[in-house]
This record gives sequence, C-alpha cells and structure tokens, in this order.
Amino acid sequence: MLVLMVTSKGMAGIPRVTLVVLAGVLTSFNYPLLGVAILLGIDQILDMGRTTVNLIGNCVATVAVACWEKEFDYEKMNKYIGGKSKKFRLFGYLRYRYLLKRRAEKNSRLAS
Repeated sequence: MLVLMVTSKGMAGIPRVTLVVLAGVLTSFNYPLLGVAILLGIDQILDMGRTTVNLIGNCVATVAVACWEKEFDYEKMNKYIGGKSKKFRLFGYLRYRYLLKRRAEKNSRLAS
C-alpha cells in the first residue's frame, strides 16, 4: 500500500498514467499484467471520475483553508452566486451573524 501511495502522487493531473503506475507496481511485486489489460477498456471512464473527485477535493480544501484562516469572503461568494440559491445566502448570513456575535463578546471581554 505504501508503494502505491508514493507512486500515485501527482497522478490525477495526467491522463492514462494510472495504467503505467499500476503496471510498474504489479511487475515489481511479480503479479501478472492481465489486470492492467482488463482495466484498459474502462480506464477512460475511471479517469473522468478520478479527475472530478480531484477537482472537487481541491475546491473543498481551498474553501476549508480560507475559512480556517478567516480569509473567506462570504459577501463575495453571495454576490457571485447572485441569488441562485437561498441556501448559500442563508449560510452566509448566519456566518455573518455568528462573527458579529463573537466580535461583540470579544470586545466585551476586553472592555471588562
């Protein structure tokens, strides 16, 4: 498993490289290459799924880090979405109210 983890770094950005990495790992462990030949027919569909999951994961990680660093701009997000979804506006509003409440609590603690 460690060999697959190390050899798969950066693999999602290159089409069809999965077969090359899998063939290299199988030969290093003396397994037959028949599995790679079987996967050859459906690899293009699997590659689309891997790319989609990689893209979504990168987007979620970007938002998570921005929220963690308190750099995420909810107003800009709501402006970009432009009223297409009430759920996002509600989320931004609730987050905004939460931040105002925390700021008020912090200021009251500093004042006392």
